[in-house]
Amino acid sequence: MATYRNKNDDTIIRGSEFKLNISMDVIDTYHMGDVNFFCTFNAGGKVVLLTKEDMIEVDADNYLAPLDSNDFNKGVMCIRYEADIPDEAFADGFRHVKIDIPTKITIR
Repeated sequence: MATYRNKNDDTIIRGSEFKLNISMDVIDTYHMGDVNFFCTFNAGGKVVLLTKEDMIEVDADNYLAPLDSNDFNKGVMCIRYEADIPDEAFADGFRHVKIDIPTKITIR
């Protein structure tokens, strides 16, 4: 299951900076820190992409995504998590996973 945690309330006013905790616990025996991943954040049709290196590692299964609400239009935020998980069953040795994470965050 992919989740996010926001210590702010669910409405973020444009001009605010905020952090979202991204957590992923479905990566077989791997931790988030063991795989290459990135997240795209979309609100109002504007998209921000953050790689693992752009985020702040909290621990092996939690990363903080620093975001600026000025980078988005008004609207409900959607998050897409994408990872390359080592898997010998695939020709290139990786299983590419895309997971949409629903949020209740509104940029206004």
